[in-house]
Amino acid sequence: MAYEIGQTCMLINIGLSRSECASWVQAWGAITALAVAGGIAVAQIRATRKHAAEVERDKQRALIEVIATLARLLMLEIESRTALVTAETDEQTRRSLFLAKEPFGDVYDAAKAMPIHELPDVEIVQLAFGLRRLTALAINVFERLVAEYDTQTGIFLRAGKPFSAVVMGLEGLVESCKQASMAREAR
Repeated sequence: MAYEIGQTCMLINIGLSRSECASWVQAWGAITALAVAGGIAVAQIRATRKHAAEVERDKQRALIEVIATLARLLMLEIESRTALVTAETDEQTRRSLFLAKEPFGDVYDAAKAMPIHELPDVEIVQLAFGLRRLTALAINVFERLVAEYDTQTGIFLRAGKPFSAVVMGLEGLVESCKQASMAREAR
């Protein structure tokens, strides 16, 4: 092919010898090859960046979903504890069921296990800290109920809704998680 192009260069008669014409053909071929290789490299870099952004977005959505799931689990455990307090059984059975196991510890441990310093976004860090704070508040309310269980204060606390502030906070946290997840979808 270079020979044919070289022959064409000589036919046009631009003042090049056969060897000079072949050199110019080779030079332009090398330049074209470099341009094509550069274009392919740029396309690969763009595809890699796009894939990395998609992976990061999926990772953030998964982490938000974990926080929302932990919040829902905490709400379910609070509902079951509250149902035990108001159950239609004798006082001793209610007390033993209410105090049966360490409450909310699994959710708190899972929230503490999230590596806050590695979270990529301030919004996700706020959600994780919100879950920790609400779990700690639920544990605090439970410990206060246990400490005051047989006193007038304990009876008053059990008669009301002792975990209502925690449940309201958890509902807000779940809603914030939904909004954050939808914002990640839109990106």
